[in-house]
Amino acid sequence: MRRNGSFFLTRPTPTPPASPPEATAAIPREIEVTFTATPQDAQFFWDDKPLPGNPFKGRFPADGKAHCLVVRAPGFSLALLLPLR
Repeated sequence: MRRNGSFFLTRPTPTPPASPPEATAAIPREIEVTFTATPQDAQFFWDDKPLPGNPFKGRFPADGKAHCLVVRAPGFSLALLLPLR
């Protein structure tokens, strides 16, 4: 910087510390499940929606809510309420 024909040194203006990073949105947790039933032609229903295959392997959000798993086969029926945490 120059002023009136003379030179002088100045200290650089310190850069303010970076603000702490904002909290990132929490990544939804998931639970991996595998359902297997006998007889082999048994079908799975998750909250009244059919799931493909037996065995079934998939992921669901760990939302803390109760969900209904129904297993159906000729002559059999089973319903479970499962909280995912």
